[in-house]
Amino acid sequence: DFYFDEPFLLTARYRSKLQQRIREAYPGYNTMHLNGATGNVPEYFHRFENKYARESITQPVGNYVLYDMYPFSENDGYGQTTVQDRLDELVSWPAFGSAHAQYDYSYAGLRPALMAANQYDSDSTNDVPLFMTLQVQAEHQVIGGDYVPTAGGKRKPSRNEIFAMGNVSLAYGVKGFMYYMVPTRCELKGTDTIWGTYGLFDDSLNVFNLNQGTGLVQNPANKQIPNERYFAVRDFINSTNIIDSTLLGLRWQDAKSWNTTTNCSVNWITNLSTRYPHFATDDDANKTFVETGYFLEKSPPPGKVEDAKFIYLVNRRCNLQPENTPDNFEDNPDTSYRNVKFYLNFPNSPWDIYTVTDLKTDSVYCTTKTGDVTIFLGAGEGTLLKIEPQITHITQDTTLSQSLTLYSDLTVSNNATLLIEDGVTVTFQNHSRLLLSNGNLTVTGTAQEPVVFDFVTPYWQSTTNGIVNNYGNFVLNHAKIKNAAVGYYSYSTDNDDIQNSEIFN
Repeated sequence: DFYFDEPFLLTARYRSKLQQRIREAYPGYNTMHLNGATGNVPEYFHRFENKYARESITQPVGNYVLYDMYPFSENDGYGQTTVQDRLDELVSWPAFGSAHAQYDYSYAGLRPALMAANQYDSDSTNDVPLFMTLQVQAEHQVIGGDYVPTAGGKRKPSRNEIFAMGNVSLAYGVKGFMYYMVPTRCELKGTDTIWGTYGLFDDSLNVFNLNQGTGLVQNPANKQIPNERYFAVRDFINSTNIIDSTLLGLRWQDAKSWNTTTNCSVNWITNLSTRYPHFATDDDANKTFVETGYFLEKSPPPGKVEDAKFIYLVNRRCNLQPENTPDNFEDNPDTSYRNVKFYLNFPNSPWDIYTVTDLKTDSVYCTTKTGDVTIFLGAGEGTLLKIEPQITHITQDTTLSQSLTLYSDLTVSNNATLLIEDGVTVTFQNHSRLLLSNGNLTVTGTAQEPVVFDFVTPYWQSTTNGIVNNYGNFVLNHAKIKNAAVGYYSYSTDNDDIQNSEIFN
């Protein structure tokens, strides 16, 4: 893409003409466009872009919106209160000052940028992706090789802070990242005043360390080596690789900062709290530094009893807080990792049991529709949770065309029929069973794609796991029943029709 860095507002019409010429010059490349980071600008600027930087009102401004915001300033410390204030500003802050804070147009940050991206496309069902430029650099003014402490630059972010900025961005629907900046650029030019930008690599002979006064000026001809921020970025990217394909298929709904009283239109969870595992009590409500982003699938798979819900859960706490410091009054250091406890909020759901799957660790938590789940997150870490109800009781005819995992007994009653189509695998965890109680089961597998019932481990104690039929009609064709105590147990029935099926283990 052609790049136009932080373009001025009044260049919008000119850039729309350039975009038009790019399309004409590259007719076979639909994705080619004039790209440019918007800069840390308030929502009003995006609205202006939306109106004047389009080729036409029927086309989006670009294929994506690239936004940059660097929250950690030169004089900011690493204490929890300061860091969380900066992360609050990363989400939303009144760029025109407190006098305009009542007006939506005055706010900058992730939330206004995402709202703008969603408005940039005339087709509201096809939102434009938001890319975020994370702060991974320090910026300092240097005169003749000497540091100028009052110039108002940027301090280097810690590893925890890089993770927190990235994960909070993902909670606000960000689909991709850029990093500012990768090289270090601070070459001395005589006695001139320069702005040194200290990125992910350093001069191997003069590594940047502001506290020790080293690396303020570097020679770009020397060998460049990665620094701790490089490894933080690398590890953050690796942590998202596990879930990126899922995230890219989700549509953002809303997000919530639990340390503030901000409104949120989604109420899938309630009563969220955090606790340091070594402390005896929960953090205060205004120090529950957690971000939750809420998502639905753009194209949910068919055959689900209810579409899954997704929550991006972020522990925003960062950095080691020494004991007896303003941000930590405990007797031992607070390393910022946390247990995050939350309650599901589906009191009116027809389903009693829900599963919460941590898609980074593949851990599955089973709870009730208003029950609680506790997730451990390291400092600055985030994870994607998939929440879906468990079918526990079928009372009307139901067709199952997608594989699923059950964590409690499934009962079919009221003379309803459960039809399971070819190729479906039903896995029964927690020694659960399939119970037909005046209910019917019809399985229509094929030789090439049989239906599989997997009970994981035979269970013989208070109950025996397997398929149990009482007063029901049972039709089984091309099926495999695996790992049950009793594969199929039938009583008070005379209509069992079993063909081309096998029982294993």
